[in-house]
Parts: sequence; C-alpha cells; structure tokens
Amino acid sequence: MQKLEKPIELKGRVIRYKPIAKLKKKSQKMKGGVIIGEGKEGVVLRPNINQSPNNKTTVSKLITATPEQIEQLIKFENRLNEIDEDGKYHVKMLGYRDITSENINRISNVNKSKKNEMKKFNFKITYEFGGISIEKFLENFKKSYSQLVNRHFIQALLRGILNCFKGLYEFNSNGIVHVDLNEGNIVFFLDHPEIMRIIDWENLLESNNSHNIIESLYNFYANIKLLINQIKVTKTDDTTIKEILDNFLIIKDFDIYKSRATAKILDKSEFDEVKIAIQALIEKL
Repeated sequence: MQKLEKPIELKGRVIRYKPIAKLKKKSQKMKGGVIIGEGKEGVVLRPNINQSPNNKTTVSKLITATPEQIEQLIKFENRLNEIDEDGKYHVKMLGYRDITSENINRISNVNKSKKNEMKKFNFKITYEFGGISIEKFLENFKKSYSQLVNRHFIQALLRGILNCFKGLYEFNSNGIVHVDLNEGNIVFFLDHPEIMRIIDWENLLESNNSHNIIESLYNFYANIKLLINQIKVTKTDDTTIKEILDNFLIIKDFDIYKSRATAKILDKSEFDEVKIAIQALIEKL
C-alpha cells in the first residue's frame, strides 16, 4: 500500500492509501554448487548451480568447448536420450547453457581460488544425479559402506549390473559405444543399487567398430569384477552368497570378457543366455 500525497473522499470515506504492484528483480546469485567430481573433461557440482541447496536431484557439469564441439556434444546427448528415452541405462542430459566468468563468480559454496580455476569453463550441462560411482564406492567401502552389504543389497546390485549390461548392448546395437568405460563412469544409488547406469560418454567422434565395442565390454567386466570381489571379502562367512558371486563371474559368455583374447561381440541368442543366467543367480538370493 502506498500513502497518497492528498487524501481522496469517496462515497463518504476518506481514502489515504492505494494498492500498487511492484516487480521484484530476480536475484542474479547462483545457488548450490558443491563440487562432487573433477576430471580431465571438467568439474561436476551438486546441486545444479541454478537450483537451491535442497535440490539434490540434478548436477551441473562445467566444461571448456568450442562452438563446434558444443554442437556435436548436444547432438550426441540428444541421440543418447532418443535411444534411452526414460534414462534407464544412462544418466540423461536435462539442459545446457553458455556460462561466463561472471556466472562462475556467482556460484555459492566454492572458494575464490577454485572459482578462478573454473573460469576456463564456458559451457554448463545439467544432468540427472546418478548416484555414487563404483570407484567412490570402493574407495570408501571399508570406512562407510561395508555395513550396507546384506542379501537384499547384493540382489539389487546384481540387478543393477544386469541393467547396465543390457544398456551397453542396447547402445551398441544403435551405433553408440562408450570407449572410456572405467569405474568412475558407472554409477548407482546406495539405497537402490538396482538403478545402475552409465555416465560420461566423452569420446564423441570414435567410430563404432568391433574393437571399440569389445574393449568397452571388457572394461565393464573388469569393473564389475572389482566390485564383486570386494563384496565377497565382506561376506566370506556366508557360503551361499560367496558361491553365487563366484558363479556370477564365470557365467558362460559373460566370462569371455575376463580376457581381451577371449572377448567377442555376443549375438542376440548369446546375449539372451547371459541375461537368463544372471537372472537365475539373482533369484537364488
């Protein structure tokens, strides 16, 4: 309400104030943005730097790229989303924008020194949050996560591994191969390990040849073996679980990826047999 310079009499009443509407200028300060990962590509912050600190469902990935690289990246991410529309096998891109040094300065929860390092970045991609990587899980396993491991967790984790394997097959069948599939690029939720997906499809211009597909599957098996072996150490007293995990790594046509010499591309029937065998072991739990 705003006071009138001169009161007005209206129908026997004296009006001294009038209602007005004021538009509040939108704050230019970016919120959120705790760094949760750094690599050769860029830096990842959670939550997304356009979100409030309470919104933990999205992350920002800041990178340096030329306009041509950005165009190729967006085209590639859109292709991933077309193949896996529901984000069942990969962590989806939700949006993107250019950023400047001024944008970096407005990020909360990052100190001045780190912000100066980050000013080389010129592009931000918003992704779903995909959980913890196998790498971080193993690094902190004894200290933080070993108590999570029970029969239910292992069963869900094996479902997640199967989901991820199916995803690789689906992408490969559609001409997409992940040529840098390391333990940092496979993520899952601690409370729902069956939701295991792939991130950081960085090598956009690599050809989808048989060598790349085989190498990707070989790397996937190697990462899963690290994960399974760590779980086995924790459950050495449970002979049933240990036997199931041992058998998981020697499933016919899945164990071919334990060596580059034996690795090959599975045909549809071979792939289906691997799925059936994994599902059978999961049911035993």
